[in-house]
Amino acid sequence: MRISILVSTIFALSTSPLCAQERDRREDSPTDEPEIAGTAPTVAPIVVTADDEEEAPKVILGSRIPRKQTVHFEGIATSTGTRGLTPQSGMDPAEGLRILRITKCSSDDPAVGVKASCLLIRAEQAIEQEDYTQARDLLANLALTDSFSPKERLAGAEWQYRLAADLGDEASREIALQQMLATGAMTEGDAISARRTLVSLALKSGDRALARQRLIDLDARGEIDAQRLANLAILTRELGEGDGKAEMRRAIELRTGKGADAPKGWIDFADN
Repeated sequence: MRISILVSTIFALSTSPLCAQERDRREDSPTDEPEIAGTAPTVAPIVVTADDEEEAPKVILGSRIPRKQTVHFEGIATSTGTRGLTPQSGMDPAEGLRILRITKCSSDDPAVGVKASCLLIRAEQAIEQEDYTQARDLLANLALTDSFSPKERLAGAEWQYRLAADLGDEASREIALQQMLATGAMTEGDAISARRTLVSLALKSGDRALARQRLIDLDARGEIDAQRLANLAILTRELGEGDGKAEMRRAIELRTGKGADAPKGWIDFADN
């Protein structure tokens, strides 16, 4: 039989809109809300399968790591006969019996090969056994080995991201995001959201200089929005890199250009 494991290859990455109640409050510090929220895949997912001797249910893996057993590999003996043994011989008919494990893995996506599929299945097994060190090692092997295709490495990095998020490991989550971007296999929209999330993670960690550099990168790529441009202005002034007025004026223009009122704090910042 076949077991299917659905591995989401695309995160629907998005940001939360500003609430109407926040429009008039004073913007005196950068915001640091997370940017990624797991939702339904935006493209067809990769389906990883493994041959097995017994029927098992199809498993769909979302943004959380499941806590119940989902993949079962049964041992297969090369021989089950007891020929040559006599009663009370003292010999164990199972002694020396070789046990083989099924290792045939495949994917319905031609971009994900047998070796990558097997690594994903082994990592999922390790997660089910709460052997997170082994799971991380397997996924890092997939995400960082150049012999794997960009799509295969992206799948490994995405699993690393989900595992880190489930365990509350922000540092590993950040590394996984960087690995996802490094593959070059993300969609444009997902890559933008990943870079925005890296800004939020830097702010959460307290590394405001790194957050500013990542905001500058977003701005240079044309991927910055009004709120993040305002954050850049605030950090520029706070870190003594300039007065930030030019960035804040641009943030106000972006905001008002979409028919929204600029917060009073932004206006005061640009005027002082």
